[in-house]
Amino acid sequence: MGSFLLVSLVPLFGSNAVGYLRSRRIVEALVEGYLGEIVGIQARHVSEHLEGQVAYLAAVGAGNRFLQAAAERERPGADRTLTAVASPVAVAEYLRRQLDDANRFANMALFSLAGGLVASAYDTPRPFR
Repeated sequence: MGSFLLVSLVPLFGSNAVGYLRSRRIVEALVEGYLGEIVGIQARHVSEHLEGQVAYLAAVGAGNRFLQAAAERERPGADRTLTAVASPVAVAEYLRRQLDDANRFANMALFSLAGGLVASAYDTPRPFR
């Protein structure tokens, strides 16, 4: 009778071992799927946030002759009347006001059409409020 009991337990241990090995793969697949969903949600969130930031920057710069003159400052043939007003100091002050009003960015900078830095606000990092 003892040998019958031992022989009857072999399929039980075998099925439990197979179930244990399979359940690990199932759990790993579920975790990978859930992590993939979380990454997708975070990517969409970051994308929407960046689109909002780009839209804000476009609104700040849209039709702004002051910033346009500052960016064209070094271009030959630029309107010297407006570029004289759009000095790097004045542009930096304008950018600081935009930062303080919007509280969306830690730093802002304006570059010339040639790629050179015209002015920047808060050259040292500052914390977001």
